[in-house]
Order: sequence, then structure tokens, then C-alpha cells
Amino acid sequence: MMITVNRVGDYLTGTIEGKGYSTPYNDEKFSTMKKYVETLSGATTLQEVKDIVENFRPLTMDSYKEFVEDRTPFLHVNRSTGEYFLHHEGVYSKYPLPGVFVKRIIKAIDTNNDLNPLIKAAVRFMRNHLYTYGKFLRFANYLNLTHVDQSLVETLKKNGVSPEMAVERATLYQTNITREGLLLTYKVSREITEKYVKDEGGEGVKQVQRYDYEVDEFSGIMKHIKPEFVEDLVFEPVAMGQGGDPFYCDDYLGHIIRVGRAHFLDSWDKVNCNDNSSCVAGLHVGNLDYIRGYQNQGTATHNVFIDPMDIGAITNDGSGAIRVRRYFVHSSFYGINRGFYNSSQYAALTDAEYDKMVEEAVDAANAEAAAAVAAAKAKIAQINLTKSL
Repeated sequence: MMITVNRVGDYLTGTIEGKGYSTPYNDEKFSTMKKYVETLSGATTLQEVKDIVENFRPLTMDSYKEFVEDRTPFLHVNRSTGEYFLHHEGVYSKYPLPGVFVKRIIKAIDTNNDLNPLIKAAVRFMRNHLYTYGKFLRFANYLNLTHVDQSLVETLKKNGVSPEMAVERATLYQTNITREGLLLTYKVSREITEKYVKDEGGEGVKQVQRYDYEVDEFSGIMKHIKPEFVEDLVFEPVAMGQGGDPFYCDDYLGHIIRVGRAHFLDSWDKVNCNDNSSCVAGLHVGNLDYIRGYQNQGTATHNVFIDPMDIGAITNDGSGAIRVRRYFVHSSFYGINRGFYNSSQYAALTDAEYDKMVEEAVDAANAEAAAAVAAAKAKIAQINLTKSL
């Protein structure tokens, strides 16, 4: 993957991955492009090369400044460099958005899609206490992962679409984004069909069927009478079962999963946030690649909301797994919901927590400053007392 840049009159020309480009010249853009070329020559890994190329790409495009800023108030485009920055109430993000994220934004513009879900997802990730530019780049790459819906391919082909065009039109993003910037991911579990009760003597416990049942008088076959709605069912993680660190399902601490409930660990200390580690501590969710490894007969797949603020790690092992501190089970392929769980309600909950975190941080900073002032005054008073003796 090579990139080159040259000045030809009032234009910057060159190649990126073997394809030529031409864009209006200015000093700042030329300087930025040359720095990327120099950085590329010192790259030591393929991932570094890919990241540099994707960050270079927006610089080769004609400015989308007016068009982009007209579409959303949350983006600012540097006219000189072509770099994109998040913008809110006069405050700009410290670092430009990664090239892969900009590419997704430009694609949304070109296809006349709403930009706000993407922008809000970025803002939520920047709230994450683990935020770094490298983490954000990994996040952006994750959002861009796609899959081909083979059933849709076959439907399109039956309707006369060419095989190549059918595949292109059936290539979808694996991770959807809500209007509020939450990610719609997946979780695989197994239903718990038994429960513990007191035994007849009242001095111990025994395990019984969770649901009532009927018995066919001729065959002796037992037929369970299950609840109508999936919220009344109880599940456990398919991989760990009742093992691993217990987590909260609303106010119950254990290893159960229920639809319509928030699930969370009470401390970040219980989440392994190393992107290079797999099958370690934390709550696990993921994309379509992730759940394929766990779905089999007898499992249940759930739709799960996560706030990017709660992401601890996005594993680089290709499994599609994300480790988080908290998630909300919205619905399940296993049955029908009794209630409707709007993503805005869960977003409001995480927003309130973030506001509280900011408030506590400000209070702590003010308290620390006040203590420092008091200590300084005490020291000055001590010095003055010493001088007077």
C-alpha cells in the first residue's frame, strides 16, 4: 500500500493504493500529506500501514466542508487539511476522526443517509474513560465490518438481479447503530428450565421443573406449559453457564439473563480491557461473526443494546467479541416481548450516569483545588509565624 504526493501548480497530485488523485493545493494540507508519507516509510506492521492510508485518503478528496456541516451541527471540517473533528457548543475534539470513520461518514452523505447515529456513537465512545485515538480507530473499524446476507442474495437473484449486484446489495453492516448512538449487538444464552425449592421436609433444597406441565395419560409424555412472553423466561450465558464472575441482572447478583433488563458489573476492575486478550473477565457481546461460534440447537440469541461508553475491549482475534461493563437485553429471537423497550430510554439512563460522573469529577477537582489552596495558606502562615519569632 503506497501513497505519494506532489505539487503541480495549484493542485496536489499523486497516488493512493495505485489510484491517482488530484485536489486543490494549500500549504497546510501539503505539509500534512508529506508527514503521512514519511510516517508510512517507517511503519512496521500491516495494521499501521492500513491506518496511515485510511487517514491519508480524506486529504485527497475535494472539500465536503459546507455540505457536511450543513448536514449535521456536530462536525467541523478543517478546510486546509480535510480532517474531520467533532464539534459541540464551541468545543472541538482534540484529535481528528480516523480515516475509516470519515470514509463511513462520506458514504452516508453520498447515499443520503442520516449522519446523526454515527456522530452520536462517536461522541459516546469519546465519553469512555479508556478513550485513546488507537481505541477509537479499533472502534471505527469494528463498526465497518460487514457480512453478506445469503438469503437476500438468493431473493435478489430470483428477481432478476445479477449475481455480482445481488452480493453488493446484500452486503450489510454487522453492527447497527440506533438514533441515539447505541450499538445493537447480540448475546447467545441457554434457557434455564429448572429451579431450586425447599424440599418437603423444609430442611433442604431440591431441583424441580421451572414451569408447570401436563402429562399425556396414554404415553406419559410430559408437556411443559411455558410463559407466553420472553420476559418471563430465564437464561444463562451459553459459554460460562453459572461460572465466572457474577453480574447484576437489575438488582439480582448471579449468572442469569432476562429480556427487558440491564446487566452490569459493579466495577471496571472486573472487565479485562486489553484488546489483545480473549476469553477473559468482562461481559461478552458481539456482532454476527461472534454469535456464529455459539449458536446451536437449544440456544437463544438476544438483541442487546450497548453504550460505547461501556466498552472495555474490542478483541483483535477476529472473533467479533466485545467486552463491556454493561448491556441491556432488548428482545430475543427465542420468543415475543410483552413490552416495548425504546433505545432512547436506555440512552437516557446512560446519559444520566455520565452526567453524574462529570459532576463527581468536577466536585473532586474542586475539592482537590480547595485542599491545595488551604495547604498553601497554612504553609504561608507557618512561614510568617517563623519569621515573626
